[in-house]
Amino acid sequence: MPLLCLTYMDYVELLHTILKAAVDAGASDVHLKINSPVVFRVNQRLVTPDLPYVSPEAMDVWVKQIVPTHLRARLEAEREIDFSYHVPGIGRFRTNLYQQRGEFAISMRYVKVRVPPFEELGLPEVIKRIAEQPRGIVIVAGATGCGKSTTLAAMIEHINANFRKHIITLEDPIEYVFEDNQSVIEQKGNRP
Repeated sequence: MPLLCLTYMDYVELLHTILKAAVDAGASDVHLKINSPVVFRVNQRLVTPDLPYVSPEAMDVWVKQIVPTHLRARLEAEREIDFSYHVPGIGRFRTNLYQQRGEFAISMRYVKVRVPPFEELGLPEVIKRIAEQPRGIVIVAGATGCGKSTTLAAMIEHINANFRKHIITLEDPIEYVFEDNQSVIEQKGNRP
């Protein structure tokens, strides 16, 4: 059921309602495609919540609303961008805006604010030892949704809580936002 006669702000509020529903449902991802139902990924399964279909008007407003100013020219040229979108009181979402079949579509991954510790993630002790090394580069690789960003965030948070270091991250977009504790953390990359 498409929505008709909504204002710009009604569409923005609808997006925020969708994102809140996703967080409340424990969804890791939100998929938005024109003339299709909203789709959440919950526990690795795609589910269709009882929400309105995505109208072309809604997508147009969402693209205008969520795309950071500094990425608009790139979107126009490349027809795809990645960025972080933050809604106060709801959360931060790693966002991929792209074209499929000539129309924009949006995939958003919910990024938890709290970085889980090693023990909660069930990471092996060797990961902690790697994080405690005095120098080096750590590369974490794997499939989408397997915990790469969360593992790296746990490593950074462990260093931050236990060592006086200068940590520089290169991220595009920035996902987890760190507060200096024992370490000084500089996060280079795009942020909303």
